[in-house]
Amino acid sequence: GEGTQASPYLISNGSELHKMAMDGPTVTKGKYYKITEDIYLNNVADDDWKSKSPKAWSSSAFCGHLDGDGHVIYGAYRVTAATKGNDAWSALLINTYCGDASATVEPSVSIKNLGIENSYFEGKFAGAILGKPDGATYAHFTMENCYAGADVEVKGSKRSGGLISTTAKRNIVINNCYFTGKLSGEASQGKGG
Repeated sequence: GEGTQASPYLISNGSELHKMAMDGPTVTKGKYYKITEDIYLNNVADDDWKSKSPKAWSSSAFCGHLDGDGHVIYGAYRVTAATKGNDAWSALLINTYCGDASATVEPSVSIKNLGIENSYFEGKFAGAILGKPDGATYAHFTMENCYAGADVEVKGSKRSGGLISTTAKRNIVINNCYFTGKLSGEASQGKGG
């Protein structure tokens, strides 16, 4: 693919997904991505996979458009003890800080048609799919047809949400999304589905 809406970059495995997640705002801004296969980031066939040194997940800011195309990501695992900066966020994608406050009409970042199963996220701020929409900017964010299943656990010590850790009063549209996993945390601030 060419990263356009008509010809998105295609993602078929964990390495390609991780590259997208780590490329950062400059590379991903305005680009389109499509997942073409279910992706296994750890061996979730083993019931005890989380206790056997699982491969840890990491990501940077994402500023593009991700279409899961109905596919599922299994075995995402991120635990962080950090309390400041991007490292304090635990999610598939930590934020959508794109450095552009000018988007007032069309969504500038979107995630759609994506499922998360058998995954674990723990940090000061935690959510299964996204940590924080648009960081300090006011660009629009849209999430539609996304879910995290019953075997997904999200644990945030300050703010946590099933799919998104915190919305921070941003320009957000969420359609047809749900969370049926386990949501927990140590503080009373900011828990939501």
